[in-house]
Amino acid sequence: MLGRHPATADQLLVVIAGSGLVSGTDAQPEPIAAGSAALWSAGELHETRAGPTGLLAVVIEGALALTTADQDASTTPPAR
Repeated sequence: MLGRHPATADQLLVVIAGSGLVSGTDAQPEPIAAGSAALWSAGELHETRAGPTGLLAVVIEGALALTTADQDASTTPPAR
């Protein structure tokens, strides 16, 4: 469990295996499982809790320039 804390930068959590619960500013737990991701903005309070079988994830932190599926990443330069 990672107790509630503010993100020091934009933060992307990508679940590789297992499942658990995540919450953002509203503190409402949402289920998350392998193949899913959660995104928090810099300064946002958030929490991650592993489920009964555990949770394996990769966390990427920094100034993230993300696009949605309907955006062409080649036309959206990263923010600097």
